[in-house]
Amino acid sequence: MKSAKMLLLLILVMFTGCSAAAPASTPDNNDQLNSIDVSQYRTGTTRTQPELISVYSEQKDLASINNWFMEAGDSVTLPDLNSIEKIQVVSFFYKNSGESLKGEAYMLVTFKDGSYYSKQVQPPSTVMDAYPYQESDNEQIINRMGIDGWRSMGSGGI
Repeated sequence: MKSAKMLLLLILVMFTGCSAAAPASTPDNNDQLNSIDVSQYRTGTTRTQPELISVYSEQKDLASINNWFMEAGDSVTLPDLNSIEKIQVVSFFYKNSGESLKGEAYMLVTFKDGSYYSKQVQPPSTVMDAYPYQESDNEQIINRMGIDGWRSMGSGGI
C-alpha cells in the first residue's frame, strides 16, 4: 500500500512539474503599447547574449514597429540558416488601466539577402542565452525556438 502511494505521488509530481507553464500575462484589447525593447546576439562583447541594444517609447516608433509585426505573412520555411545576418529578440510591453505591465516577445531573424522572419516566443520554447555568442550558435538558437511557425516579415526592419 505504501509503495502504491509513493508511485502515485511520484506520478503527480512528474505531471505537474513537466507541464508547460502558462505564458506570463499576455496583452488584451484594453492594453496600450508602452515600450518595445530590442536585444541582439552580438559577437565581440563580454555581456551575456542577447544584449539590449534599443528601447522605443515614442508613439510614432511604437506604432510603426507594431504594425510591421502585425502585418507579417503566413508561416513559411526559413532560408538556409548559414545565411543569417543577425538574430534579435523584440519584446513588446503593454500597460493596462491598472498600471501593470504585460508583455510578449518575438524572435526576429535577418538574412544576408535582406529578408526578415519572426516567430512569437511561446513556452516551452525559450530564447537561448549565450556567453560568449558566436555565429556558429545561430542554428542552435533557431532550433531551440523551433523550426516551424516562422512568418515572413516583408521589407522594413527595426
